[in-house]
Amino acid sequence: MKILNQLKIIDMKSTNFKIGVLGGIGPEATVYFYKKLIENFQSTFHPQKNAEFPQIIINSIPAPELIYSGKIKAGDIVCYKKGIKDLNKHNPDFIIMVCNTIHLFYKELQQISKAKILNIRECILKRIDNLPQKDIYILGTPNTINEKIYYTKNKNYLDINEKDSLFISGLVEKYNLGIGKELQVNLFNNFLEKINTGNNIIILGCTELSLMNRVNEKNVISTLDIMVEETLSLYKKQNKN
Repeated sequence: MKILNQLKIIDMKSTNFKIGVLGGIGPEATVYFYKKLIENFQSTFHPQKNAEFPQIIINSIPAPELIYSGKIKAGDIVCYKKGIKDLNKHNPDFIIMVCNTIHLFYKELQQISKAKILNIRECILKRIDNLPQKDIYILGTPNTINEKIYYTKNKNYLDINEKDSLFISGLVEKYNLGIGKELQVNLFNNFLEKINTGNNIIILGCTELSLMNRVNEKNVISTLDIMVEETLSLYKKQNKN
């Protein structure tokens, strides 16, 4: 108890606070997000009882893969829209989408949501602008890369070719399905080491790539970890209002 008394306790009115999570895209990324969110909540706010945790509503949807090249069809995001609508039935204070590619449709999804959807695209762009390195690799789905989801004016973007992009998408698909997971992890980290000079920035623009990453370097940025950090930041901000 002495240790707890020495901690700086932040008074958070969390009992009636709701965080909506659109997940299942893929499921393990959602598990990681939830686990990291709780761990970071504990270390940031030091709850003294279970009732001080926020209510977290996870809607894990069986969504179509958005990982390959080619235009994403309207039918492919129908279940994402339904997932957002289902979360809104619980009146969350805000919603986080544990997926990068779906943020290409952020405006469309926000229009059908009463609750604010956290715009991870904007959050990551702000962080990129503040980084000292100029050269950036974006690793993610072909659509994430082709649509320049994480592009900003002040940086120089280093392109991976279409073959490498499809290679990474294949690793993600197999990892999601539980096919040779350690093999997929090893193949991805071998690729990561080839492009990592230490002087560039590497954005892991797919939540599964954050799970597969074993390179613990500051220049390798996990968008999944940023999702956790931004969720806690918004939670703290709204609880102070």
